[in-house]
Amino acid sequence: MNLFGKIAFVSASVAALSNAQDGIFLGLDLGLNAKRGDFLVASSPLNTPTALDYSIGIKMGYQRYFNGFVGVRTYLGANYVLTQKQTVVYPQTGGGGVIKSEGDMQYNGFGLNGNIDALLKYDFNKNFALGIYGGVGYEGTFYADADVEIAASNTGALELFGKVKDIKGSGVIYNLGFQAFVAQNHQIELGVKFAPYYIRAKSELSNRNRNIKNLGGNSKSLAGNTFFVGYRYLF
Repeated sequence: MNLFGKIAFVSASVAALSNAQDGIFLGLDLGLNAKRGDFLVASSPLNTPTALDYSIGIKMGYQRYFNGFVGVRTYLGANYVLTQKQTVVYPQTGGGGVIKSEGDMQYNGFGLNGNIDALLKYDFNKNFALGIYGGVGYEGTFYADADVEIAASNTGALELFGKVKDIKGSGVIYNLGFQAFVAQNHQIELGVKFAPYYIRAKSELSNRNRNIKNLGGNSKSLAGNTFFVGYRYLF
């Protein structure tokens, strides 16, 4: 077999083994944020004993493998984000113990991002492969205004009522994860999005009777890291 014949044979073998195709993909993500800070800021110390922060989103983009094993993809993502926090205010300690106020905060928002990732995979056969990816992007996150109703748990506790407003932030993000390729068109991902940028907000608060105002302030909290599982269909 001459040189050109060997090259053609190797190329055909790689093409037969290759699992992932080049093309447009569309997918769904389910995510959980590791630890996102509290947007609510008050004149008294706050504590958030429990919190839930999850998201559901879509990704759409294009990927290409240059030799069947090394590739690149670029894509856009959009996420709905729900942040729920149990908030406790500890204004003072009285003779009978801790005087506190309690309430639940809920924040509804969305995020938009654009990304580019480097891809690397190994084909076990034409119907199954495993891979890794890593890349960078830019994201903006925006929340709707949230109502504040922190009621006194016992006599003498500070009560907070009002809104958390202008909840938004943007910055560079980093993507890292694993992929499984099944039957050519199906891709499953397990990954993490590192978001070191800040989300800023403004708390406008008063007491129940509104005769004490300006109990809020400005906040700055990290967007945090989101762990997610995703599915992509490759067209």
